[in-house]
Amino acid sequence: MNRITYSVCIPVYKRFFELKKTLESIINQSYSPLEIIIVDNNVDIKESEKLSTYIKNISHSKIPIKLIKNTINSGAVARNLGANLAKGDIVGLIDSDVLLSKNYSKNIIDIFKSDKEVVAVQGVDTNLQRGYVNTFRSLQERLIYLFEFFFQTSVIYKKGRPILLPSLVITHPDPPFDFNYESEWISTCAGFFHKKLFNKYKFCDQFITYSWNEYILFSYSIFKDKVGKMIYTSKAKYTGIITGEGRISPRALYYMAEVYDRYIFRKLFKPNLINSFIFLWSRIGRLLLFYLLNIRKKNINLHIFLIPLSALFYSIRNLGKIKKGDLSFYKKDFS
Repeated sequence: MNRITYSVCIPVYKRFFELKKTLESIINQSYSPLEIIIVDNNVDIKESEKLSTYIKNISHSKIPIKLIKNTINSGAVARNLGANLAKGDIVGLIDSDVLLSKNYSKNIIDIFKSDKEVVAVQGVDTNLQRGYVNTFRSLQERLIYLFEFFFQTSVIYKKGRPILLPSLVITHPDPPFDFNYESEWISTCAGFFHKKLFNKYKFCDQFITYSWNEYILFSYSIFKDKVGKMIYTSKAKYTGIITGEGRISPRALYYMAEVYDRYIFRKLFKPNLINSFIFLWSRIGRLLLFYLLNIRKKNINLHIFLIPLSALFYSIRNLGKIKKGDLSFYKKDFS
């Protein structure tokens, strides 16, 4: 069998320190990539210069590292750029704050080799495994999880195939156990996609700055079209670096979540009574959880309390534009 080649694409906005560790984990893979494509999303010239200097200093690596400049700060556009330039059979979309285990790529590529119908594969985040254990360790964490499960507001663990719910919450297999499931979604934290997919599918180029659920819109569209198998496996493991770098403000994040989620929901689900109720139910749960957690922390500040509520009304006020697929109003207000 011919060797399957893969390219790696990494969108970068700040996170210079984290990127160094991410690149080290990629360069040290037991199954080396054909190339590494770094897409510079920085709007600060100094950050871009720092990134360019760093890439030049490691250009002697056995793996070619290409740096390209994105014209806007958009993780979605950056991934499209990288995927279009990639020369490998497979495109690995890796976040700039991710550490891959040494055999991550090999274990992923082995799955592609084993079944020609496979079009996308991802491994499991070790943080998710630790989170699963902690969730059921104390009564408080268990209650929070049950609340989020009831309202479908966050991570849900469920045996069997990982699915996407109308609330836009994804389910994960129980992490402590070995699994190799067909999935309805694949993350771009460390997801590998067949190059041919990008001839038809693109990340939404209206999404700007910080990524929010763009991988759901992209990968679930592939699932709905029944293009091929997408596999979520515990055989390949990565670790997300906990960092505050490259994030957006809480206000912008809440507004983004409300706007993008409504856009994605209408793209992926029929807005019938049941689906609409589940989606609205999850928004109510998200609001309640935000208030309950802040009250528990005694963080009772009127300005903070108004942010998620005002974000909700902002998305409702612009619902007509969202239905038409036009998100230019968000870009105008927050870019």
